[in-house]
Amino acid sequence: MTRLIRALLCSLYAGTAFAGRQADDSNVAADASSFPKVWMSVQWREPFEDSVRQCAEQGVDVVEVPTWSLDTCTNVLALLRKYGVKGFTHSGFNPSQDARPATQGGRPLERAVCSGGAYRGLSIDRNLFSFTPGPHEIVVEPPVYSGRQPYTQRVKGPAGEEREEKYGHYFRDIVPTGEAEIIVPEHLFDGAPHVRILPCEVLAAEPGDAPECDTAAGMSGSEIDNRRLVKLRFDLSGCEDCLLDKVGIAVYWTSDAEGEKWKDGHGELSVFSPLTRGEMRRAGHYRAEQWAIANGGTFPSGDIVAIRFGDESFNLTGWVDCPAASFPLWGFSESGRAAFDAAATNSSFAIRHSPLTGAASAAPVQPRTWGFPEIYGAEAYGIALYEYHHAAAALVREFREGVREVTLDMVVFRNTTRAGAWAEGNDHDGTGQELLTRELDFLHIDPYPCADKYYADVIPADMGYMAGLARRYGKPLLPWMQAHAASSLTLGHPTPAVMERMWAQHLPFHPAGMMWLGFDNDPRGNSTFPHGSPESWAHAKEMFAAVKAAEAPAGGSGGDSCRSCAIVRPYTTRAIGCSLGDGRWRNPADRILEAFALAWGVDNALQFDVFELPPDSTARSEIAPYRETLASYPLVVSTIPLPGLRHVRVLGGGTEGTILSSKELIAMRKTFAEEIAQAPDWSELNAAQ
Repeated sequence: MTRLIRALLCSLYAGTAFAGRQADDSNVAADASSFPKVWMSVQWREPFEDSVRQCAEQGVDVVEVPTWSLDTCTNVLALLRKYGVKGFTHSGFNPSQDARPATQGGRPLERAVCSGGAYRGLSIDRNLFSFTPGPHEIVVEPPVYSGRQPYTQRVKGPAGEEREEKYGHYFRDIVPTGEAEIIVPEHLFDGAPHVRILPCEVLAAEPGDAPECDTAAGMSGSEIDNRRLVKLRFDLSGCEDCLLDKVGIAVYWTSDAEGEKWKDGHGELSVFSPLTRGEMRRAGHYRAEQWAIANGGTFPSGDIVAIRFGDESFNLTGWVDCPAASFPLWGFSESGRAAFDAAATNSSFAIRHSPLTGAASAAPVQPRTWGFPEIYGAEAYGIALYEYHHAAAALVREFREGVREVTLDMVVFRNTTRAGAWAEGNDHDGTGQELLTRELDFLHIDPYPCADKYYADVIPADMGYMAGLARRYGKPLLPWMQAHAASSLTLGHPTPAVMERMWAQHLPFHPAGMMWLGFDNDPRGNSTFPHGSPESWAHAKEMFAAVKAAEAPAGGSGGDSCRSCAIVRPYTTRAIGCSLGDGRWRNPADRILEAFALAWGVDNALQFDVFELPPDSTARSEIAPYRETLASYPLVVSTIPLPGLRHVRVLGGGTEGTILSSKELIAMRKTFAEEIAQAPDWSELNAAQ
């Protein structure tokens, strides 16, 4: 077994040992000196040999290779051995966003179901509405992906002529299930929910039916012409004493897997479903088995060392760049509802008593509208978000176990950030960083720093968050560095100076190595290497040599814990935060915690350890050791009180039901940064509350 594999498995087993409980510095860190230092993502084109040769000559240790067919694998193995480099491959598809293998194989599946749509120009998944008593008939638009049409495509006109049209305002791959609900609060939450969930008739909109405050007004194109408006009929008679100014609307949609591809998806599958977990395990086994067969029946451990599973999101989310855009809320499949009900019934929140009625409360109700703890209770949101993240992480575990059925010598990773580790979109696509850290063999993130608008913060912000998890769980940290241009993201080819700046920003977090995105031998592509910027490709050779010659960081790839600050991010406050799509945040405690983390990690260049605290932690055995671990930090910052711990600063208290603007949060961050810089010791920061 190679030294590389021993090092990676060291981190694997260290993580596995702590899969059911909190891990800390007692974890065995991977041997950073044996971890490959330079990895390269590759767009594969014939002839393959040119790409392998150029990467090898440049000093790349591990190059991305395809698993298209047995012949492909056989050819790739010969090339890797010829040029003395190792390979990592890709799962090829993300089973939670691709129903085709199951449908084509005749296997059963469970589609994901989401709630979303637009009414009166607002997203129904994060807004409440006012109605009068009596019957109503309203028109709801499909979920809005973006406030504009951010993409273009080539389409054929009636006479066969080609033209360019805009699209991307709506999620165009989802269709109504024919189910909807109206949620009417009888009273505000008082330790128990008091809601009526009323039946609702769902009809296809007829010609002439138009939405109030049409979000697509002034837009054109096939996505607008073919949009699926739905008409809802419901009766609020008998609800005169209810809170009719806080009515929720839930319209349910599922993906059309037989329709056109949308973004990365060919049909969203329920992450909660045992059927989806089976697809994940099958996919992992299949990919590993292909390489074993190509190698004569034995997995080529010295050649293929890792597999990247999926890409960022488990279910697709919108941009939330306007008040009408939907997340949407995934989690309403049959298995998703069952997962919430089981967790809620078994939680301690289900045994409290209602001050209003004096009776024992029912279990929490699954929230149909995000960001309203005064209706559902913060605990219900925490359970919903945690169970979603827990189910998504279980899919990673199943994929990894499918690989393990074939070999222990190929590690599994996945890029787990999109637009920042704190991004709200990550939460609603199923990404829970700590839960994924437990299941992945090394941590991999992909900030895009060459967009001038975001350059200053994106690397230290993301790496600061992930480095703390890498330390706690003893996992290597391998960032993905941008080497491609994309006009839609205002990304340019990095110059040699930018390449050095990116790496310098990563170094304080003790990365195990670097991966570059990307390499493409087609001069017409948008990749920097080797043709997009020959100057940068030439510099890469010098850079790679210097990185490989550098001394391995002390304390392993995660670095030593500074033991100065623990940032506790509870799901109960994280989950109730909600962007309004116009630069404002409802229930902003988690955003205030983020402002402190950025002030600490970016503005003052201090490291911290993140703890994503599950809801109902006293009832979850894997959280029991948290308290003892947190007691070892001289400063703990959280959005909830943590009884029994010294040096705890609570941020965001009393902000439920309030709204903060991005401008106000930026000002808070500046204040925090000044307090941190001026504090003689960390205990002084508690007095600043």
